[in-house]
Amino acid sequence: MKSAFTPNHFISWIRLYCNNNDKKKNNTLSSPFWVSGEGFTLIELMVVMSIGALIAVLTIPSYISFNRSQEVKQAASFLKSNLRDAQNRSFAGEKDTLLCTSSDVLAGFFGEFSVNGISFNIKGICGLNTFPSSSASYNKKLATNITINRLLNGSSCASIGSSASVLFKPIGKGALFYTAALPGGLSSPLNIGKLAIELKQSAGNLYYVIITSGGEIYESATCP
Repeated sequence: MKSAFTPNHFISWIRLYCNNNDKKKNNTLSSPFWVSGEGFTLIELMVVMSIGALIAVLTIPSYISFNRSQEVKQAASFLKSNLRDAQNRSFAGEKDTLLCTSSDVLAGFFGEFSVNGISFNIKGICGLNTFPSSSASYNKKLATNITINRLLNGSSCASIGSSASVLFKPIGKGALFYTAALPGGLSSPLNIGKLAIELKQSAGNLYYVIITSGGEIYESATCP
C-alpha cells in the first residue's frame, strides 16, 4: 500500500531538484552546450520560427505600402520642383538666345501634361516659338511605376480632358491654364482657379500637385 504524500516527501523532492540543477550548472560551466547536451529543443525552435513568421506577416505589407506611398510622394516633389523652376525662369525673363529675337516678347514658361503620360514637358514661349528645341532638355521623366492619372479642375476635382498646360506669366502675373496646345492656344485660357495633376503609382496610390491661378504650387494627399 502506497504511503500518503507528506511534507517530508516534498522537501526530499526539492533537494533532489536542486542537486540535479547544480549538476547541470557545473556541466554548463565546464563544457560547451554541444558537449553537455544543453541547447534548444525542437519545440523552442518552432516557437521562435512561428514568432518570426508572424512578425513578417504583420510588418511586410505595411513596409510595401509605405514604399509605394513614398514613391508617388517623391514623384510629386519632382514635378513640383520642375514647375517651381519654370516659374522662377519666367520671373527672371529668361529667353533662348538662338530662337528668340530681341523684339520677341517672353510669354512665360509652361508645363505640358498628358493623361497616362510617364513624363511631362517644361518649355518657354517667346513670340511664336517654344524653347528649348531638344526634347532631352525639356522632357522630364517621372519615376518608374508613376503615371499622370488625371488632369482635374482643382476646385471641383472634375476632369478637364486628356491634356493640359499651365503657363507661368512673367513679372509675378500668376498662372493660366489651357487644354489647347501652346503657343497656338494662348488666347483661350480655361476659366478655372486651380489645376490638380493626379499622379498614380502602379499599385494604385494617388497623390496630387496643385497649381493655383495666383502661382502657388503645393502637394496634397487628396484633391481639394
